[in-house]
Parts: sequence; structure tokens; C-alpha cells
Amino acid sequence: MSSVKQELDIVESEFMQIYLHEMYSLCEGINRECKEIFREATVPFGHNLLSVSPILHSRIYSVLIYAANLKKLAFPTRHRKKNEGTGTYKLRNQRADLFEEILNELPIKEIKNSKVRNTLEHFDEYLDESNVKLDKKHNKEKLKDKHGFAAYNMAFSRWETFDRKVYPIRLYIAEEKKFYNLDWSIDIGKIDNEAKLILERLNDLELLKGKESGGLLIPLGVEQQENE
Repeated sequence: MSSVKQELDIVESEFMQIYLHEMYSLCEGINRECKEIFREATVPFGHNLLSVSPILHSRIYSVLIYAANLKKLAFPTRHRKKNEGTGTYKLRNQRADLFEEILNELPIKEIKNSKVRNTLEHFDEYLDESNVKLDKKHNKEKLKDKHGFAAYNMAFSRWETFDRKVYPIRLYIAEEKKFYNLDWSIDIGKIDNEAKLILERLNDLELLKGKESGGLLIPLGVEQQENE
């Protein structure tokens, strides 16, 4: 009898379906939140949208969190982490290979963009940096010489809502479906479309087991033990 331990095959593993259902659920979450964002921030015909909506920004943040988790699930880092076990390291690379094959040739780009989410997670630090730029003593190209206003936690229909340039501090532009935070931006519309492409691919491949996504009851050798 061989004493060589067989490597875990992710496709044959107990939790294979959870990986797939998690991806499906994250994409559904993105689409659900984006639908509400686009509904709330509809550009009124012949008028400008100018609103303060904490709920809208909460939904945007949810989209970015879903996208971040989707990125980690489907496009994990391949280098070995400090103190990481061999089995976990190899399984993570199997997962990367698996989703690379499943999502082959899909144009997934914006979901991988993590910079704006980082500016939200470390908002205090980025806000300090921007505040320093307003100080004449510390920056020759002062923000207040370039911008008439700073818009915080707001939604505009378009940049032309004001006749002077606006500095965005968590600002959503409905016409573009883009979210701006300080010097960075992300396209919420593209994230929504990319999530739809992933859902279509999962449905086409018919990989998910179960009547609906989001929950599973997985037997862990119970039947085998009862039959012994």
C-alpha cells in the first residue's frame, strides 16, 4: 500500500460547488445593487441631477466589495504566502487554473480594479493627502486654483452640472455610470456588464448543481458511514 499522499483535486473536492455558487452569488449581488444604483441615479430629461444620497453610496460600496471578493475568488494571487501550507498553496493555484479555464476569453477588467476600493478603505489617509494639497505652503499646484467646489458623498447627472470644475470626494456621475473618489475612478457600468458575462458563462456551462444559487447542503461522508 502506497504511503504517498494524494494531492487534493479541486474539481473532485467536497466544496467544489461552493466555489461556483459563491461566484454566482457575488455576480448576482453586483447586478442587484447596480440595478438600484442606475434606477436611483437616473438622469432626468432636460434637467440636471444633484443629490445627496447615503443609500446610493452604500450600494456603490457594496458593489466594490462584491467585486473585490470576486477578484480574490476567481483571480487569486499565485505566489506562496508566508507560513502557508503546501496543500493550501497548491489548491489556490488549482482554483486560479479552474476559473481561468471557465472564464476563458471573457473581457474581465474593471472587476479587477481595486484602487478605488483601497481609497475607500483608507479614506482617512487619502483625505489627509488631499487636504495637504489645499495648503499653499505645501503644494504649488493647489487644488483650489483648479477646482471651484469639492463634492462629497453626492451624485451628479454630469460634470457640466456646475460651470466650474468639481473635485470629487466620493462622487457618482450618472451619465457615465462612473464613481470618482479623489484622483481615481471606476466604471460601475462596466462592473455590472462583466458580472453579467460571468453569469451567462456559468449558465451556459451548466456547472451549478441545485435549483438556485446561494445555499447548499453538502453531505460529508454521512451516507457512507451509515452503510458501513
